[in-house]
Amino acid sequence: MICDRGLPSLFSPQARVIGRLPQTNQSAKTQRTRWEHGHLQLILDYTPKLLKAALQQRRLDLLVTTLDLCILPLSLLVLGWLAVTGLAGLAGGLGLSWLPFGMAATAGLALVTAILVAWVRFGRADLPLAQLLSIPFYIVWMIPVYLKFLVRPQSSWVRTDRTATREMEP
Repeated sequence: MICDRGLPSLFSPQARVIGRLPQTNQSAKTQRTRWEHGHLQLILDYTPKLLKAALQQRRLDLLVTTLDLCILPLSLLVLGWLAVTGLAGLAGGLGLSWLPFGMAATAGLALVTAILVAWVRFGRADLPLAQLLSIPFYIVWMIPVYLKFLVRPQSSWVRTDRTATREMEP
C-alpha cells in the first residue's frame, strides 16, 4: 500500500489502456468474474487497513482514498437498491410504514436521473441509446457473478480466452 505511506495516486493524462476484449459470453463472464471478485476482495482486504492508517496518521486524503475504494460496482449498487426497495415495499404492503419504500424509490429516481444526466452530458457519443437501455439486462447477467462471490469467491487468476477478440482502445 503506497497511499498509506504518504504517496497519493496521481492522474496521468498520457496514460493509455489498450487491450483485447473477449467476444464470447463465457469468456466475458470469466473476465468479469475475475474483475468483480478482485474488486470486492480488494475492498474487504484494504478498507480496514487504510481506515486504520488514515485515523492513526490523521490524514484526510487517505480517508478520502479509503472511501473511494469502498464505492461498489454500479451493477451491485443497483442490485442492492432493488433488494432494499423490494423489502421496503413488502414491509409497507404488510402494514408497516411506507416511508422506507418512499425513501428507497426516491433514491432510485435520483440514481436513474444521475445516470441519464451523465449519459447525456458525457456518454452519448460513446454509448448509443440502445446499449444504455440494455443495462438492466447486464445487471441481471451479473447476479450469478455476485452470488458466486458469496459462496465461492474466485481467488486464483483464470486466463480469459481471447481466441475471438477485437482490439479496443479508449
